[in-house]
Amino acid sequence: MKADSTRAPDGATTLTTKEAWETAFAAWEAAKVAADDAHAAHATGCDEAGALSASDPDAPAAIKRLAALAESTGSAQAETFKAAILTPAPDFAAVLWKMTALYGEGDTGPDDEHSAAWRMEYPGAVIADLERLQSDFAAAWLKSWVKDGGSVVIDTDGKAQVGWVVYDLSPAFVEPHPTWPNEVRETNALFNTAHHDATMKARYEALHMVPGGANMVKAHMRAEGIRVAVYNREQDQ
Repeated sequence: MKADSTRAPDGATTLTTKEAWETAFAAWEAAKVAADDAHAAHATGCDEAGALSASDPDAPAAIKRLAALAESTGSAQAETFKAAILTPAPDFAAVLWKMTALYGEGDTGPDDEHSAAWRMEYPGAVIADLERLQSDFAAAWLKSWVKDGGSVVIDTDGKAQVGWVVYDLSPAFVEPHPTWPNEVRETNALFNTAHHDATMKARYEALHMVPGGANMVKAHMRAEGIRVAVYNREQDQ
């Protein structure tokens, strides 16, 4: 099936795709603000002048200028929206935004003739799939991460701080046998510490192998009302 979309260039990385998406999305946001402001100014001008629209024969020249500005900014918004939709998505969140922007209910609600219920049934199922898959991934990763001694804290700036406890405080810690020689105890501790750190680093890298994985975890925590997810060794004792 032929898709009306733009392929990512050969050799493109997640970072360059992410930068392209952020640029396109920011352009759309700025164009939308400009269009909303222009349309609001036109509506206010018409109300104050008593003119229904710029097409009214008695509409002042200022109203016609406001109408022209509203039309041009509206066209610019449409162009930046098209550009954002055709820009390769760097993660599931961007795909979800595209689906919602294309098929989600507009300001007029579900009875809008352009978004009739029958037209929304299939896209709505896809949007629900994306939301569920993001949540399922985030919940599974977070559970394993905390279980192994990891922590995720959403700070006051809204950023997710990810870390893990040292081996001695982790659920993997095993007290060396008291009869072992000191050299054996030290070697055992070094080996287990290295193994624990390697395990946590692998889990951390796995999170970032999924484009937008960290943001999925943060969104999941916010949806569940969780600001701090941390392993508590005392609860296991």
